[in-house]
Amino acid sequence: MYLALRTAKLNELEQLFPLIRDSSVYSPEERTKLLELWASVLRGGSGESAVVEDHNRPAHQRVVGFGLSVFVADWFSDQAASMAPYIGQRLLELYCDNRSPILTRKQVAQANVREGLNVLSLHVGWPEERLTPLEIKHVRHFLSDAFVVLHRGYKLRLLLHEFYGKEELSMLFAMGGVLWSDYSWFFQAHPDLTPPEERWPYLGGVRREEALQQEATVSFAVFSSPPPRYSFTPREQEVLRIALLGSTDEAIAQALGLSLVTVKKLWKSIYERVAAKNPAALPFPWPEVSNGARRQKEKRRFLLDHIRSHPEEIRPRPTRKHRPQASDGG
Repeated sequence: MYLALRTAKLNELEQLFPLIRDSSVYSPEERTKLLELWASVLRGGSGESAVVEDHNRPAHQRVVGFGLSVFVADWFSDQAASMAPYIGQRLLELYCDNRSPILTRKQVAQANVREGLNVLSLHVGWPEERLTPLEIKHVRHFLSDAFVVLHRGYKLRLLLHEFYGKEELSMLFAMGGVLWSDYSWFFQAHPDLTPPEERWPYLGGVRREEALQQEATVSFAVFSSPPPRYSFTPREQEVLRIALLGSTDEAIAQALGLSLVTVKKLWKSIYERVAAKNPAALPFPWPEVSNGARRQKEKRRFLLDHIRSHPEEIRPRPTRKHRPQASDGG
């Protein structure tokens, strides 16, 4: 397998649905509503998506993994352990009842500088019928790594994830998580709904204080990000996020609906911010790089490598007019 990561596209959500582990619990009507919820999350900046492709496969079979996380309100995460199984379905019920716990982009930015964010790994999956057991393990591992990449840099309060079967449950403990509910109380009351052992749902989670005590785990890696230094504007963050995917200035301009001149000005502002706060991050000029275009290319490569190590710099934060007011201590 030659696996690569990208974000989900709005026009492929219908094709991604069959991959998710809990797809069988949704009625046709719920499926339609769930795809609407996914699109809302992707458009609104309320979560993160991951699509895993195997570039050794034909184009029509290339997608071998999918994951979608959402940022949710404290009240939802605090009540999750007492909810009935299939947490994605529970969230969908609230969404359809106009009581959605999913945060808006503004709420995400505010929580990211206050008490921290709750991340629910809403859906994850792969095409079991097309993958060998070993290939499934590779995809699961890749999705786990992608989760770290996509969520490092946020100030997190807790993580939530529903696993299916004992084999997946072992991943929870390896990641540094804690079992919150095995839903036995629910299935004892509803024996007709009892799933087979390999599909039994388990709700796992980890809080910030727990994760930071477990060095060398996925949980520690996700929770251990420092605060940002550079105070990039939202537009500068967008430029950096797209550039980290390997995009050219022309592609960045097209994606953001900007002129190429504006993108160049944004890069100039980005470099100035970094140079003012951390000159060591841009050790230029380099005498051995005399060509101007090559020097600019190397400068950008060096900066993007630095940002990859510090993803907190491109996570959402309130704009000045929306920043929380300081307390007067009264």
